[in-house]
Amino acid sequence: MKKVSYKLSAVALSIILAAASAVSAGAAQTNSEPVSSYSSDFKLLSSTVKIPDNQIYFSRYNTPSDSIFIGSFSDENNKKYSVKFSEIMSGGKFLSLPMNQKYKFSLRYDLGSSGGGSSDGTFRSYSNTGGTYRKVRVKLSTFLNSEYDSKFASDGSVTNTDSTYGSHTFRFGDVDITSDGSKYYSGMCVRSGAAITAVTPNLNGEIEFYVDTAIGSGANVCTDFYTIYKHNDGRTSYIGGGGSTGSSLHALRFGDADSSCFVNVSDATKIQSAIAGECSLDNLQKFVSDVNLDNNISIKDVTCIQKYLAGLDY
Repeated sequence: MKKVSYKLSAVALSIILAAASAVSAGAAQTNSEPVSSYSSDFKLLSSTVKIPDNQIYFSRYNTPSDSIFIGSFSDENNKKYSVKFSEIMSGGKFLSLPMNQKYKFSLRYDLGSSGGGSSDGTFRSYSNTGGTYRKVRVKLSTFLNSEYDSKFASDGSVTNTDSTYGSHTFRFGDVDITSDGSKYYSGMCVRSGAAITAVTPNLNGEIEFYVDTAIGSGANVCTDFYTIYKHNDGRTSYIGGGGSTGSSLHALRFGDADSSCFVNVSDATKIQSAIAGECSLDNLQKFVSDVNLDNNISIKDVTCIQKYLAGLDY
């Protein structure tokens, strides 16, 4: 589990802003500094979940109850541990992973006679991912913005074009059956630390999911596609293998106070400036700046970020 300490001996910051007043995490803005482009499409929700080390927490938002998609973890010996999205109840579902190993995550689908999935091929340890996870709502096209991931439309859909079979818009609602009988399956989940949330964008292109509140932690969108295409002459083509597991939700990274998509010394400086009244933080920046989770932006948060950057326990 993450250890948090507020002693100032390791990083002596008390002399910098000892007299500065703390800024409430819910305080209104006080100056004309522009808000981040992400802020209006971000909302912190009330739900919180505690996840122990070597546990994976699965939840879902707006997904079909009969989803064919699966969240799967494979160790370095290819032993698999999986949860079907159709098995996730309203209260979520925990998956236990044996300790002291690394695991590769895959978003997979299972149609009985066929299956497959997408993975970034990275093996990760889940021995120190335990902690507090908070639910948020974001608009996909904002956080996967055009500078990085231009494929996502404002309604959260993705249009893929195949050189042989043409274009189709995937909406991540599991299966879309067209008038000619073709079936287009698509699934999406968000991976943040030890939290996996199966999601389908709502009509506004928004998703809700749990995000890790450890400094430096962010969230990645994972997608997968599968098509059963009907030809005019009655033949059927099976098209799989689409999707991605590496699309980062930019600026949603704990400790990223200046919305640069990275955690560095400028984030500590941003919080110091806010405490001194020299600038304000918007609602997203307040969320990622409250790294000690006390609902108050203060020198303690600066200290935690400084310790994180120095490689110390915070």
